[in-house]
Amino acid sequence: DPAAARRQLETSFERIGRPVIDLVQVHNMGDIRTQLPILREMKERGRVRYIGVTTTFEGQYQALVDAMRSETLDFIGTNYAIDDRDAERTILPLARERGIAVLVYAPFGRTRLWRRVAGRELPEWASEFDAHSWAQFFLKFVASHPAVTAITPATSRPANMVDNMGAARGRLRPRRPRACRHRSAHASAPPGRNWRPRRAGRACRPRAPPRCGAGAGA
Repeated sequence: DPAAARRQLETSFERIGRPVIDLVQVHNMGDIRTQLPILREMKERGRVRYIGVTTTFEGQYQALVDAMRSETLDFIGTNYAIDDRDAERTILPLARERGIAVLVYAPFGRTRLWRRVAGRELPEWASEFDAHSWAQFFLKFVASHPAVTAITPATSRPANMVDNMGAARGRLRPRRPRACRHRSAHASAPPGRNWRPRRAGRACRPRAPPRCGAGAGA
């Protein structure tokens, strides 16, 4: 219902209390045939700066890819984490190719990664890429992908926000792991073992908005 979509958008403007919203995305691919034309109209009128679509559901990945190929998008939003790397197959390479900025959700696998490292100390070699907590370790993995524009860990705790923001500083880990001859020996190791650092910084995509860093949350 286009009228309902417009009402929802106007409600967002009222709640935010600003005449211009930086980014509006169609959540979980919800009726993009109706909503994207409305967002384009808002963008043309200068009320919205960037528009996009999102999904964190595997069953919608192909629909997201199809939209990336057929629609003119500024942003997409999807899940990506050190142990959740399906986006590396098609979504992230296509975003680079098309100049679409990427907003990453669930960089901690919601709570999954915390369970995997419970009771484990951060390895000393994490300091080689300036990760001083598990949160920074996980965020730097995500931030080091050249297609990623910003990360949204999400938190209600100020201390966690400060910790997460630390991932926006210093070096990033490299994209390729060292070869491991004894894979079975590392089956129970913390995610990310055998990675080494590189310096942060890389070129922006052609049409994408400027990189925003790691964002806030945990």
